[in-house]
Amino acid sequence: MVYFCSGQVVEFYSGVDSRFPFSDLSYVLIFIFMCLHAFGAHYTYSEVPLGFWISDALELGRNHYDRWVHFSFGLLVAHPSFEIALRVITPVRKLASLVGFTIIVTISAAYEVIEWCVAQIADPKAALAYTGTQGDVFDAQKDMALAAAGAVLSLLVVTVVSGGIVSLLKWKTKEHG
Repeated sequence: MVYFCSGQVVEFYSGVDSRFPFSDLSYVLIFIFMCLHAFGAHYTYSEVPLGFWISDALELGRNHYDRWVHFSFGLLVAHPSFEIALRVITPVRKLASLVGFTIIVTISAAYEVIEWCVAQIADPKAALAYTGTQGDVFDAQKDMALAAAGAVLSLLVVTVVSGGIVSLLKWKTKEHG
């Protein structure tokens, strides 16, 4: 299922890409996220060796690799979502940030619901192991919150950086114009 959902994300962004090419930064961010996702899918998220190593080093008690990937989803994919919103929906940067955030939260929630449905249909007895909750009944909510937090952080950085660049350009224009 992870590969199916990843494929859908790639297909969505590829379809957009043919009409509106992304910035180099967006391509790099999508690539990093897909690598993290593929690594987690290979081992299953609750069994990723890197997650165990970090959990042991920080004495966390569980493998948090899945949570890092959910946070990374928001952090890394919010910028490409922002670019889509900026080009397709509105040229207003603040509104495009809100749409980018909404895209991330919607995809995150949809993923959690699809994951739950697939687990229930495929093998209800193994559903908890499949969904990777590791005994946390609020795992889905925490995963969605982490994706949202990553998106907020990413979009704040975009807003601050782009605002700083825009104000710098305006200052230079006034100085020389």
